[in-house]
Amino acid sequence: MKRIFKSIVFVFCLSFFISCSKTDDLQDRTITNLIDSQPNLSIFRAALIQTDIYNLLKGTTAYTVFAPSDAAFNTFLTNSGYTTIDAVPNDVLTQILLNHIVVGSKTTGNFLDNTYVKTLATKNATLPLVYLDLYVGNNGSAVKINGTINLLTPNIVANNGIIHTIDGVIKLPTVFDQIVSNPKLNIFKTTITSAGQPNFAQLLSSSVNVTTAFVPTDAAFNSLNADLPVNAGLTTFSTDMKTKLIYYHLVNSYLPSSLFTNNLVVATELNPQTFTIQKGGTLNNFIDQQGRSGAIIVTDIQCTNGVIHLLDKVMLPNFN
Repeated sequence: MKRIFKSIVFVFCLSFFISCSKTDDLQDRTITNLIDSQPNLSIFRAALIQTDIYNLLKGTTAYTVFAPSDAAFNTFLTNSGYTTIDAVPNDVLTQILLNHIVVGSKTTGNFLDNTYVKTLATKNATLPLVYLDLYVGNNGSAVKINGTINLLTPNIVANNGIIHTIDGVIKLPTVFDQIVSNPKLNIFKTTITSAGQPNFAQLLSSSVNVTTAFVPTDAAFNSLNADLPVNAGLTTFSTDMKTKLIYYHLVNSYLPSSLFTNNLVVATELNPQTFTIQKGGTLNNFIDQQGRSGAIIVTDIQCTNGVIHLLDKVMLPNFN
């Protein structure tokens, strides 16, 4: 009987020890502990500590962290003219790091569709805070951040989130950066950077100018070509017509969807031509200068110098 009792006690103690060990292991798998254990994330770790974001990632709130490798940070420092991470102004470094953090646990399985996600970086320092967007693309075989940054080691599971190590530092996005990042906006990007056009890249990257861009998707441009008469598609537009078309999709002010009202007349950079927003519940449509209508299918892609809304049709001004 004593032997049986001792055996039961032994098994209970062993089970308790194993259970405690598993609990300790789980508690050790915080985002910060996992970053500590990765030798190729030493600069990222130092930057987190320097900005006190390290303590944020210790808590119970779940975050997804895109962690640049040391090689990625060294490239960033060289290209930005800094000798060490300590030389980066703390306010700048803070926003850069926050631009690598998303609320919630997101594995690569959550990025099956090309999508925008809000980061913890903000475009303003006062309430209400407006959070910047990150474009996560998935071509079926690989996930890319902003069209160019690759995942090195994805899906490192922590007890308070997910870490993906990446091969680049994600810059704070301007309107131009957001347009370039999304491969579904390639025709608009190609048009604004084509020969003979004004320096739209400079305009849409400027920290001085605030721009709202209503950007047609590639599908919208393809639909336009189908709508127009034969041999009258975008490729036949003169340089001047393309310039007018681009300016007609730009607004020289900050116009988020929260400011949309029914029958709102929007003044464009192609002064004095306008278009009208029609709002019905959660749906936002537009009517262009030629009386054509379409839908605003994605709203409020936030940038450091403005905001972008995506359209399912190209708006046409009067070209005369």
